[in-house]
Amino acid sequence: MKWVLSIIIVLSLGLVSFQCGAKKLSREEQKALDTIIVTLNDGTVVNGMVKRYWTANHASRYNTEFTLTDDNEKEVTVTAENLDSIVFPLRSDSTLRVWRVFQFPSIKLFGKKGNLERWIAADLKRSEHAQVVVPNVRVNVPIGTRPNWITTTWGCLRVENDSICYPFFFDCEGGLNLKYLKKTLGKNRPELVAHIEQWFKDDKKRKKELEKNYSYILEAVEDYYNKK
Repeated sequence: MKWVLSIIIVLSLGLVSFQCGAKKLSREEQKALDTIIVTLNDGTVVNGMVKRYWTANHASRYNTEFTLTDDNEKEVTVTAENLDSIVFPLRSDSTLRVWRVFQFPSIKLFGKKGNLERWIAADLKRSEHAQVVVPNVRVNVPIGTRPNWITTTWGCLRVENDSICYPFFFDCEGGLNLKYLKKTLGKNRPELVAHIEQWFKDDKKRKKELEKNYSYILEAVEDYYNKK
């Protein structure tokens, strides 16, 4: 399992620890992971503790709905339709603290190929012309002789004001996939995708760096704009 996946699992422990057999946390550690500030589209702010994460749901509610207990001990359900942002204020600076709703192409998940899904995902890092977004996804992979559904991550790229985040890195499913990026982002930005592909070919070490940090692809994007 790649280093980047291990980091995502640790940082998003409240999301996937029930599947990954992570070590039992102390009360304070769990509080740091689960304390949440939710801002809704209408400006309402709700403080509390996550009770049920968005990856605990299945089918059409996966990555689109979660439940928290607010400061008044009231249970609140939040959906992607009314969500602006999620912040985990007690997580350390190195963790995935900010989550928002983004659009993704629907592939091999809950919907027909070619449709779009609106998912809650980590707002990982931004550069001048792009940002990297990381959703937790459920994929079917062979483990030994049997296929198993596991929670893993995709590295996705959103360029400038595009509304869609395009997957470029499929953890547990082959890693960097520029062929897929060509078929999706490449339809509207073929020159950018060609530049990204050549940028990785020019230095084989760059792919290894990407495996450690999805946001490394932003250097390829900015290199393209700097040379335009």
